[in-house]
Amino acid sequence: MPHGTEARCGRAKLLALLLTAGSSALAVADDGIALTEDDFFTPFPEVLTATRLVQRLSDAPVAMTVIDREMIDASSAVHVVDLLRLVPGFQVARKEGIDTIGTYQGFADDFPRNMQVLIDGRSVYDPGLNGTVWSSIPLTLNQIERLEVVRGSNAAAYGSNAVMGTINIITRAAEVSDSLGVRAMGGTGGVAEGEFSHAAVHGAAAYRIDASRARDGGLVDKFDTSKSTIVNLQGSYRPTLDDELTVRLGGRQTDFDSESFRYPRKRVFKSDYQQFNWRRMLDSEEDIQLQLYRNNFRSPDVANIGVGIVDYSLQSERLDVELQHRWKPAEDWRMSWGAGTRRDTVSGGIFDTTDDMRRDQVRAFSNLEWRATDDLLINGGLMAEHYNDVGDYFSPRLAANWQFDPHQTIRASVARAYRVATFVERRGDVRVQTPFGNIPVVFGDSRLEAVQVDSVELAYLRELPVWDGTLDVRLFHIEHDPVIDDVDDENNTPANDDVRRFIEAGEFDVNGVEIQLRLRPRQGSLVHLAYAYADAGGGRLETINWVDPADGIPHPNDDKVPNHTLTVMAAQSLGNGWTLSGTYSYVSAMTWMGEGEAVKRLSRLDAKLAKRVRSANGDWRFSLNAQNLFDDAHYEFEPADPTIPLPGNRAERRVMFQVEYFLR
Repeated sequence: MPHGTEARCGRAKLLALLLTAGSSALAVADDGIALTEDDFFTPFPEVLTATRLVQRLSDAPVAMTVIDREMIDASSAVHVVDLLRLVPGFQVARKEGIDTIGTYQGFADDFPRNMQVLIDGRSVYDPGLNGTVWSSIPLTLNQIERLEVVRGSNAAAYGSNAVMGTINIITRAAEVSDSLGVRAMGGTGGVAEGEFSHAAVHGAAAYRIDASRARDGGLVDKFDTSKSTIVNLQGSYRPTLDDELTVRLGGRQTDFDSESFRYPRKRVFKSDYQQFNWRRMLDSEEDIQLQLYRNNFRSPDVANIGVGIVDYSLQSERLDVELQHRWKPAEDWRMSWGAGTRRDTVSGGIFDTTDDMRRDQVRAFSNLEWRATDDLLINGGLMAEHYNDVGDYFSPRLAANWQFDPHQTIRASVARAYRVATFVERRGDVRVQTPFGNIPVVFGDSRLEAVQVDSVELAYLRELPVWDGTLDVRLFHIEHDPVIDDVDDENNTPANDDVRRFIEAGEFDVNGVEIQLRLRPRQGSLVHLAYAYADAGGGRLETINWVDPADGIPHPNDDKVPNHTLTVMAAQSLGNGWTLSGTYSYVSAMTWMGEGEAVKRLSRLDAKLAKRVRSANGDWRFSLNAQNLFDDAHYEFEPADPTIPLPGNRAERRVMFQVEYFLR
């Protein structure tokens, strides 16, 4: 074993020993409350995201990970996307100081397009940039109550873009928020953050206000410093015992230096949203919900690349309306069904027209749960979507959950899903504007329509009362056919040999196993393990001759997905308000697409020491957080390339100290 590997293993073992040793000093809970054995056991939690029905996780038709507030506080995450490291099969890579990428089962570029991301039910998938732009989302960790992450096709519930899963971020309600919160953080790497929150309840009304300001010095040797401002407002009103109205609105502006597309320049992201929800409870088993929202994103971006100008500017707007009904039509049946409509409007310098482009979608969905016997549960779902430009798509799912023992369940499911081609894939047209004419760089293809994704999974779930824990083991097979990707077009003039085109580039499949384990081996402790093994197959074109596309040679996909992804997090209460936690992450070698390159295996160890001081009216919280504790050098997305006069995104150790005060 190489000396560096031995050292990293020794460090991980040392941290585990520290956590275990600290637990021996703990005899009672911080509050001094005597608990019974039943109080220690936490069964599978209830979830909503898989079927839009409230279900025990063991009844859901697909694998899920729940990241609750306890896990968020124990983690060393600073940004929301960092939490995805705790999910089996997820890879998180920091591209630039402000720009972090999160993808599931690899096969991704700068903008992964196969995951639907929701915040309180509102999709934040940007139709213009072809994915979720985490650095434009108006959200901080302190505003989050929990995350529900669906690991597997969820298009039956949330449609296109949920072909590989759904991330549902649920924020804290105003009614249960602290009346005042103040947070300040500073650390190495030019990191500084300040946040303020205020919440109040007045009779049947409640509100919450959040505002934050952050600065980040970026990665080592890169031109990627950033400053961002976030403001959010949430208000709720209950005119009757059965009705609830909620309004959410907010925005974010991020000014940052960037080397994206390898051209250093200053950029800005501006985003805002408005959301309205109405819910009426008809009885304990039935409700109606209406949701309306608007997302708006702007990114003016003109790059001077020496030989000319490239206009990367983009504007996008999404308008969405949806009505949902949940009810119990019979004793052993439950159902969620509804319909919605959406309009996406996109414009900018990266398209083949200067006019606004619009995509209208109409959808209807239904998810049905049938308790066939006391130990057998059947879940069926279907999403029907119509798009004005690419046609009709139907995404079904069928699952059976057999609870053959009070604490053990086996699940089998099959699903088909579709991801419709994006505006860039269909209408992209990026050119370098020179005094002598325009030089093409990227072309879309209006004939592209959708990617079909078929998946099969078999899972075993077990509650572990003795350890107050849960175990989730999942076997899966996923097929993407075709794969839509941008490839090099070799049929170019000598003056322009770097044109890329979006085409149906091949097919992609992956087989694998995921293991998720959560334990509380002793009082005040928490252990979370997330592991995934994946084996990718299929092939895709990387170069073509546009005159004769069949001239291209497929390349295997085996390097586009890491074979191994592992995260282990452990936390231990040390008594008297002290908590020590650590997180070890490992990702084997993989090749990123787009601007990314092949990266070697990476591992890092994070550690966090926190102190909570309680008073009659509020709490002080102090924490010291070290990411990449032993400063293990690695590249997460793009290694250094001697042929390019720009450094890679080398990770470094970061140490941050945070102070928080919450007034109840």
